Amino acid sequence: MPVSTRSDYPTPSQAAHNALNSREDFSLWAEAVRQQMLHALQKRQKA
Repeated sequence: MPVSTRSDYPTPSQAAHNALNSREDFSLWAEAVRQQMLHALQKRQKA
């Protein structure tokens, strides 16, 4: 299975696996998680 390109987001498990191989992938994964948490918080606050 090839490493995913920047245009498509890997699943968290794929990203975590990639993070072991690349600090850059880890930073991208961490940023994606942060964005997801922010969106979840915003949705809860609106509800």
